Amino acid sequence: KGSVIQTRRAFGMAHLEREKKLKDEDEYYLPFQGLKKGSVIQNVRMFSSPKINTRECYFLLTKILYILTGKGEDFTQDEATTVFIAVTKLFQSQDVGLRRMMYLLLKELGPKAEETIMAFASLVKDVNSPNEVNRANSIRVICGFMDSKLLSQTMERYLKQAIVDKEPYVASAALVSTSHLASHSMEIIKRWTTELQEALNSMNPMVQYHALGLLHRIKCRDRLAVIKLIKSLSKGSLRSHLGHSLLIRYTAQIIEESSETDSELFAYLETCLHHKSELVAYEAARQICALTRVTEKDVRSAVAVLQVLLGSGKATSRFGAVKTLNKLATRMPNAISSSCAFDMESLISDVNRSVATLAITTLLKVETENNVDKLMKHISSFIPDISEEDKLVVVEGVSALSNKYPKKYNTIMQYLSNMLRGEGGKDYKSAVVDAILGIVKKVPESKELGLEHLCEFIEDCEYPILATKILHLIGSEGPNTTSPSKYIRYIYNRIVLENENVRASAVSALAKFGLKHAELRPKIITLLKRSLHDTDDEVRDRATFYHRILASSEAAQKLMVNKLSVPLQNLEHDLQEYLQSDSQEVPFDVSSVATTVTKVFDPKQAAMDSKKKAPTAVAHSPASVKKGGESIPELEPFGLGPKLASSRVLEVTESEAAFPVSVVKHLFPAHLVLQFTVVNTLEEAFLKDVSVAVTSKNPQFRVLQATKLATLSFEESAHVFVIIGRPSSSKLNFESLPVASFSPQLLYCLHEVDTKTGEVDESDIEQEEFALDEIAFSVSDYMTRAKASNFAGAWEHVGEDGQAVTTFSLSTVSNVLQGVQEMVKFLGLAPCDDSEVVEASKTKHILYLSGKFVDAPDGGYNILARIRMRVTATRAVGMELTVRSTNLALSNTIANAMFA
Repeated sequence: KGSVIQTRRAFGMAHLEREKKLKDEDEYYLPFQGLKKGSVIQNVRMFSSPKINTRECYFLLTKILYILTGKGEDFTQDEATTVFIAVTKLFQSQDVGLRRMMYLLLKELGPKAEETIMAFASLVKDVNSPNEVNRANSIRVICGFMDSKLLSQTMERYLKQAIVDKEPYVASAALVSTSHLASHSMEIIKRWTTELQEALNSMNPMVQYHALGLLHRIKCRDRLAVIKLIKSLSKGSLRSHLGHSLLIRYTAQIIEESSETDSELFAYLETCLHHKSELVAYEAARQICALTRVTEKDVRSAVAVLQVLLGSGKATSRFGAVKTLNKLATRMPNAISSSCAFDMESLISDVNRSVATLAITTLLKVETENNVDKLMKHISSFIPDISEEDKLVVVEGVSALSNKYPKKYNTIMQYLSNMLRGEGGKDYKSAVVDAILGIVKKVPESKELGLEHLCEFIEDCEYPILATKILHLIGSEGPNTTSPSKYIRYIYNRIVLENENVRASAVSALAKFGLKHAELRPKIITLLKRSLHDTDDEVRDRATFYHRILASSEAAQKLMVNKLSVPLQNLEHDLQEYLQSDSQEVPFDVSSVATTVTKVFDPKQAAMDSKKKAPTAVAHSPASVKKGGESIPELEPFGLGPKLASSRVLEVTESEAAFPVSVVKHLFPAHLVLQFTVVNTLEEAFLKDVSVAVTSKNPQFRVLQATKLATLSFEESAHVFVIIGRPSSSKLNFESLPVASFSPQLLYCLHEVDTKTGEVDESDIEQEEFALDEIAFSVSDYMTRAKASNFAGAWEHVGEDGQAVTTFSLSTVSNVLQGVQEMVKFLGLAPCDDSEVVEASKTKHILYLSGKFVDAPDGGYNILARIRMRVTATRAVGMELTVRSTNLALSNTIANAMFA
């Protein structure tokens, strides 16, 4: 027995030494490298052993958690169920650590496994356990797989008790777990307001923090309830610093969404600036600086707090302060005082490089012109110590500074030149080159200095694409400098030393000097001769071409130097016609070429288009999208009056359909006209008696007349018009906008065609029906898009007399970008001030729209709309729609159109 123990010990020591050696050899040694999921799942049988080996179970649970979380492998439903049921056998163990590992794994597997109800009784037993750790962990596991039915029937009273538990660990676990349940059981949780309010008054800061978050989630759709919650807690009942920070965020959110700033709520934010906790003071300053409607005076106290935090001993506080000031400097550079800028200068040498980088980019935005030289010296000593990503940020800041102070181009360009000579990758060097090119383009005086720096850089540039870009610039701008000959040496060195791409660019750049300056031409020709026998064909071709041009007449050289006065496409077309004509005795006259681009017919391309895209092209080629006021010749005999508006083309069939159909809606004073465009894409089909039957459930819209097509042959398109009588919204005093949906059916008689002879089968054919997609006539069809050049001015000019406001939530969209697209489509108005451009990741946004309501006398009414939107806790998008026009009834009707 003793020898066996010694052998095991020796084996264990050898194993430990081998692991230590592997760790020494490989810094990234992984103990579970090569672990297979299948073998691990097979070993879960050990959990059912009558005598549990705690150490082995620990190790196996760790392996399973590593596969799930470390490697990110997914378990199938069967695998998850097998492991889940096996792990529940560990409830018989009383080992505290093993119990915690078991809960971790059950929480991970619960949402994926079936038959989780098998563990429910054991988990409920632990919910009532005297051990607070077991109570908290069992609540977390149960809430991971519990549905609304189980919550209302069994677990509701347990969770309510846990929320007000004396142990903060249990109460916090219950509150966080309840927050996860809110996504599908909000109506049940709303009944727990008493318990949540008691938790909010807890002495424990973490319980307060979690209770506030859950209470806000319950009340977030009720703006007045949120304001009441904020005002009740702002009087000082919160002990949690995290809770204070959360309350500050909710306050800023309410202020941002309001049309006018609430002075009481803003005063609360300013009060928080003087809080004894750095966290609360910083959060208040950050939220004040982020508000869109604040002035420089409003942010002055917040900037003072951030300035104090710049000198904090905590790196996180310094980072947060300088990051907030960096964002503020983009909007309000004058709001950052000179003393604050002085404090930021000391952060350039901060041991935390992220803090130093943000300090530099902020200073680049706020420094005065007199301090640029001093700032460049600071940055020069700082650049070598930061990462590549931070260097790119600094280059962007320097480029922005050059745009702000163009007279300082000499200092800035010298600094950028030093950056080019330093260490850095391709992206970094490319950013520096682009910055220099930008200065050369915007500041003409800097051209020669910029070219000198770039010429020095390409002498040892290791990136061909950058050398090619610089050579192109030298070829374009170098001949126009006071001393063009000094650049020839740099260009020719590239022909001798570089690869074929750079050599080809250098040949082109060199030739441009010879074309521009006659005194340099003999030297350039001599240098080009040396490239006539280059190993690369592109270099040889360019050298031969430019050598021939430089040695030819002045007219050819002038043609190369000066830009063509006519489009190249037109010149090519006319030259081809000239070569094919019989009048080549007369010299070709360039002045006869048209100066505007004309479409040249290409027989090959036309043949390809007719085969591939003919049906789609034909379907859209008619004048199916006309602006309001333009007449439609086919409708003139019906005497419908002037056309007020037309919709965009809508496809009402699949694109692969045999007979694609599209529709355009035309609005007339008392009629609605549906213009259907039908295309025949079947070569073996010939259609007769083609018409569209339209029905509507709204009795206010009656089909009065419809046109019919006698025939429709292969690759032919034609229009079918359906005239519908409708009520005018002006006769209804704009109290409602009549809307409807139409169900169209395409009717036709299909006759077969012999594709070889072209003969049509003339036998009697029964009429066929083909259901088309439903067509909606909605609010957007009453509008025409007209973008306001000055939306703010137009908004103030219309005033609040004709204003209507409504709030609602769109559950069909999950982010603000989708919300913007949906509202633009629904209202049919034009976005203004680029407000339609928004990142999907943003949580709030304001959309501005303008247009004209046309269904009214005297040309209609101008409509302005402002939509504030934010992503709610339930992943819907809440909106506040404000509509202004000179007709209050119309504004109310449009604002409430979502509820019609």
